[in-house]
Amino acid sequence: MFERKKALIQYLEAQGALWQEAVNAAPSLLQDLDKDWQTHKQQLAEQLVRSELLIPVTGGFSAGKSSALNALFERDILPVAVSAETAIPAELRYGKQEGLLAVRTDGTEEHHSLAALAELSRQAHQYEVVRLTLDHPLLLAIQPFVLVDMPGFDSAQDAHARAILRYLSRGAFYFWFVNCKDGMLKQQDLQRLEEFRGLDRQFAVFISRCDLCPPQTISEVTSYISDQLATAFGDAIKVATLNENDVSALTDFFSQVNPRELFDQLYLPPVKEFYLRSSMHINTAILALKSSVQQGQQQIADLKKALANIIDQQQRSLSGVDAPSITSTSKRIAGRVRQRLEMEIDELTRQAIVGREPLNRSITAIVRSNILIELKKVTDSRAKKVVETYSDSGLASLNTQFILQEDWLHNLVGQMQQQLINLILGNSSHDASTTATASIGNAGAVFRSGTDVLNRKIQHPVINVVLTVLTRLVNTLFDKYSARLQQEQTRRAMSEDLIPAVVQQVEEMVAEALLTIEKQLNQAVAQAFSARISEQKEIVEKAQQTVLSERQQQDQTLANLERCRAALNQLTESTLMR
Repeated sequence: MFERKKALIQYLEAQGALWQEAVNAAPSLLQDLDKDWQTHKQQLAEQLVRSELLIPVTGGFSAGKSSALNALFERDILPVAVSAETAIPAELRYGKQEGLLAVRTDGTEEHHSLAALAELSRQAHQYEVVRLTLDHPLLLAIQPFVLVDMPGFDSAQDAHARAILRYLSRGAFYFWFVNCKDGMLKQQDLQRLEEFRGLDRQFAVFISRCDLCPPQTISEVTSYISDQLATAFGDAIKVATLNENDVSALTDFFSQVNPRELFDQLYLPPVKEFYLRSSMHINTAILALKSSVQQGQQQIADLKKALANIIDQQQRSLSGVDAPSITSTSKRIAGRVRQRLEMEIDELTRQAIVGREPLNRSITAIVRSNILIELKKVTDSRAKKVVETYSDSGLASLNTQFILQEDWLHNLVGQMQQQLINLILGNSSHDASTTATASIGNAGAVFRSGTDVLNRKIQHPVINVVLTVLTRLVNTLFDKYSARLQQEQTRRAMSEDLIPAVVQQVEEMVAEALLTIEKQLNQAVAQAFSARISEQKEIVEKAQQTVLSERQQQDQTLANLERCRAALNQLTESTLMR
């Protein structure tokens, strides 16, 4: 087992033992919270056991992704030279018993031999993903990394679009393939890489099929692509070459990357939040037991007032949603889409003359990239602002000893940001299609009261809806102009008909999505705050009941709780913070 995963699982077990000591020390204060705490711990432990780091192997159609992976494993496992319609995302894991699990679009699962993959590919539209188990030492050696052979990112197939969106936020790192004969990263390639960066993910670029190019060309292409990346992203990004007989650059990656850093980015936040919640319970119990009857009564009154403040803030926020701001933001995002489409109008015209599928792929790529990047900026900012608003207005009445920790507030912001981008992409944290990574970005039970609101309410993710509408708009264009799709007429049709229609749809759907997101974000944050404050209030109320009846035992109870607190802090410092 990956050492960091093992350490975090052991940390949860050790934290569980310390928590049980605290419950035993003050059962009247903490016993009622224990059942919920144990459930949360079990769910978090199960998520860690299933945890892995997905590396989507991405690029345009026919960039040599499957061929390179076959060369890596020295077996013809993955179909090559397939059409855009016959590619299925394929996850590759280690296992002594080889085979594959195929997940249909309706969620049903089928077990097959590896040899069945070629036949399944001919029915690709019926499947979301196939999970291959291979008895190969490399897959064992690179755990917890899992390679994912992806369809071309320029595919306009509905199933492929869903798969791309699903893996966009779940990938821990990305491999991007570009054919050496292309000579450069195209604008669409750079847009995809911008999406990765927009989601705070890293990537490496591999120049494939170098055996088909002379050495001087390979050197020139490598240098040019490195310059493109430096210009676009301002930092050094790994660029390596691959050919039919040498894919060692792929294996070199695993000796150079820091898996702990990637693992912590995805899985540490909910573990840390779990510690913060446990620590808050114990701290509240200690403070309450040290308080006099009068102090305890004042604490209860302050906590009740804080709960009322949270409710008032939620009502004000929901009744006063800033419609003009949402309209302005949706117009700005739509304007960004218009600008990029107009910049690419010559290329779009050429694609339209070739056919509706190439045009659909190009427009889909531009619109998806720009909506995703712009919405990510907006929702990140709003999540931070909403949490700050509830913190300022809801906690103003509390004694500083009851203020929720800064780390907890920071974690809440990050959690809401991740949940919002999952919703934009159409990725529910309960999506069974990627069981091993369903917990990425999901606080599970630890933020359940807030994130369940987000998971339930947004039924039509804006990215999925927009991409569906784009296909209809492109088909309408071709139906209208199919008899005269010449160069100038096509360009005029793009400029006067298609682009304005796309921009209008984007503006309307983004505005609708932002309105829904704003309401659900406020509800989720309010519930997260209310849950924590209610737990504090419950502990203080029970402490008040014990102050009079158990005065003789109070000193020993406090000593036991303070010892548990010190041990928990030391355990966390040695495991999570070093």
